[in-house]
Amino acid sequence: MKFLIQNLYRLDHDKKIYNEELDMNSYLLISLQQLLLYVLFHHILIKNL
Repeated sequence: MKFLIQNLYRLDHDKKIYNEELDMNSYLLISLQQLLLYVLFHHILIKNL
């Protein structure tokens, strides 16, 4: 029983760490996408001029 509780706690702890990493990753991903969109948009604008 004690083992089970420790395992559940550990899983919860891992999940929290995982979620924090996920937040950071999604933030980076969004920044990267915005940068990509900006570059793409810029490229199209320059091409059309």
